[in-house]
Amino acid sequence: MSGITLIVDRRETSIRLEGKALRIDRPDVGPERIPLAMLERMVVTGSPLVACDVWRAMAELNIPAILLPGRGAGPAAMLGAGLGSGVELRIAQYRAAADPETSLMICRWLLGAKLTGQQSLVKQLVGSMPDHVWEETFHNSWRGIRMASSRASLMGVEGAAAAASFKLLAKILPREWGFSGRNRRPPRDPFNALLSLGYVLAGGEILKVVQGKGLDPGLGFLHASQHGRAALVLDLLEPHRPVIDNFVLSLTKGLLTPNDFTISSQEGCRLSKEARGIFYRTWFQYLNTGHEEGIAEQIKKTVTELCQHLSKKNENL
Repeated sequence: MSGITLIVDRRETSIRLEGKALRIDRPDVGPERIPLAMLERMVVTGSPLVACDVWRAMAELNIPAILLPGRGAGPAAMLGAGLGSGVELRIAQYRAAADPETSLMICRWLLGAKLTGQQSLVKQLVGSMPDHVWEETFHNSWRGIRMASSRASLMGVEGAAAAASFKLLAKILPREWGFSGRNRRPPRDPFNALLSLGYVLAGGEILKVVQGKGLDPGLGFLHASQHGRAALVLDLLEPHRPVIDNFVLSLTKGLLTPNDFTISSQEGCRLSKEARGIFYRTWFQYLNTGHEEGIAEQIKKTVTELCQHLSKKNENL
């Protein structure tokens, strides 16, 4: 059974630790208490008051938190437990990242998994009719992954495939969604706002699993390590982006409309508070379910495969 997801998006809210539970106080309702043992994650928008002992207790229990900016601009922050106890696995991660051949093999595996997902999504969107343009696009992408001799060249292949996928989505979406391709920080149209939120929430799930396994989230293979950047989380997000794209596309078929957003030049495009509630309910249901299995289980499998490879137990990447 899935635990509780706590969504906090009112500035007047305050949260503090009370025994082994969170006490949540809002001006217009009585206090609410959620046992920490039942809490699976927290998503915070803006600047409510959260006591320091809440963050400490959540970190001890590896309960992730995602902090979203209140006005659209600026990156999200992901909080977790920090490095776990798997020192041997981290050492293997550092060695693999330092070895160009091993690192390149892991990059190929990640992008191959993403390309497979993109092919599945395109097939779903265009149907069973043959499309020579897409056949050539994927043929070139697979060839590029096989032939790439560096991370930079692989990122070029990935970028071209992603641009082609977003171009197809732009053709399929009704014009009122204003989508012509990917943009972010801040997103400038409703569809990109939904994509950004979906990617951030999935990243929080990945961070939880990565830290639980004892991996270093800051050391990636495909994405370069930078100060304050969870490069490994971004790496492991790549295979799951097509699933998230498909989820966001499903929201445009009646659940949400462009009228559920506000757009400004400084803050970008933002969901209304009511629409955020719809998004969160649908997302966290989708997280644990799906056509074959929920995104959460798919994420666990991807991280486990990486750990097996790093431990020399999986030679099939």
